[in-house]
Amino acid sequence: MQFKRITTEDGEEFFFNSKTGEKVKSYTEIYKVHDSLNNTTAKTPNQQASAKENKSVGGWLLLLCLSLTVFNPLLSLVTFLSSYDQTSGYFSMFPGLMLVTVIDTLLSLALMIFSVYAGTGLWTLRQGAVQTAKNCLLCYLGYYFISAILPYMAGLPSSANQAMFAETFMGVIRGVIYVSIWYSYLNKSVRVMNTYD
Repeated sequence: MQFKRITTEDGEEFFFNSKTGEKVKSYTEIYKVHDSLNNTTAKTPNQQASAKENKSVGGWLLLLCLSLTVFNPLLSLVTFLSSYDQTSGYFSMFPGLMLVTVIDTLLSLALMIFSVYAGTGLWTLRQGAVQTAKNCLLCYLGYYFISAILPYMAGLPSSANQAMFAETFMGVIRGVIYVSIWYSYLNKSVRVMNTYD
């Protein structure tokens, strides 16, 4: 029992808190002590529901998981197949183009694998998943710049390089915006902090 009733020789009565060693003079103070303990440890049903909701992968966090595990790999695969179909006929004419395509393919495959790994880590609440996802986003950023430079190393005519410039530049801008948005989200989201604390 936490509180023990004690009567002194002078007739004074008080309650002794065996846990803290404090003297409590009334039942009201006892209730206050119990209330303060309960308030520090117990949560209301609404708080518990809110904590449970924030621990789940949903909302924008779910969209990021889908982006890393499904959308980005599929987009990379479709882009590669389309690009290969358009450029494979020129490999004999421009040997450098085939080398650039091989390098880009290897980078894309590595990034696809890393993206799926990072996304599943977020989905399964793997320890260190947030930092892994951030590293993956930085790898995407690096890839956007590398893939923008590679075509100009294929030895194509200057007219072809000029025609590619606008599309390449816009691809880099879209990539920078994508990475900036999601990297900022991982840094500032309350859901992310509560889910992976």
